[in-house]
Amino acid sequence: MGSLLRNLRVAALGAAVTLSLSFSPGCSSSSETAAPAADDVGHDEDDHGDVGDLDASASAAEPDDASAAPSDAGVPSHDAGATTCALVQPPHAAQLLYGLHPIASDGMRIVGIGANGISQTIGNAAASAGTHAQDGTFMGFAYSAATDIRLAGRTAAQIAVLLDKLASVGFAAWYRKPGSDGWPSSDAPHIHAVYVGAPMKLILRNQVRDWMAGKNGLASHTTYKFHTWSKCAKDPIWAEFLKHNPAKN
Repeated sequence: MGSLLRNLRVAALGAAVTLSLSFSPGCSSSSETAAPAADDVGHDEDDHGDVGDLDASASAAEPDDASAAPSDAGVPSHDAGATTCALVQPPHAAQLLYGLHPIASDGMRIVGIGANGISQTIGNAAASAGTHAQDGTFMGFAYSAATDIRLAGRTAAQIAVLLDKLASVGFAAWYRKPGSDGWPSSDAPHIHAVYVGAPMKLILRNQVRDWMAGKNGLASHTTYKFHTWSKCAKDPIWAEFLKHNPAKN
């Protein structure tokens, strides 16, 4: 009997366990999501203008994102050298659309956003208050760090997943749901995403600081309730932001 038990223990220790892995942002998060009405997330944001003419005015862009800077007191003190999670590094491919930073374009592609899913990159609409003005050039490509993304019929749960995926490739992003989190009820729903891996204007730097502090990135600077991100998701965003932008203005 003793010999039999020993043999069984050896066999158990030698058993191999195979783990099946699937793509995920790699960081856990929590979502404080109340499912919006179907007409809040179930239609394309045509008010943002045609994809083929992104320089044209877009009536549903952020009307109050460019207001007074938020207080730095609400931004967590993150040590860039102490991050435990990392951003996904996407393979490089052709730019999806004019006005996207080339690396931001790569990130959009691997999270499933194509050219037709983008409603605005560089733009000068008065309603945008300058958030989509050109930030600079990279590898000869003019870019704005701000990009607006169409919802394409996504549910609230799918939008929350997409926000996590965007964070995993370097975007601080918010779902702009009409009538929620400071977004006007009369304006179109969309995702507003800021790519942190490049120099950006003051307006967008203030938005990133709001995102880090769990705020809405709008003039009200109120707590963003639709979704929250884990420290694992936030730390790499802040570290990447600091490589290209000042910690304080």
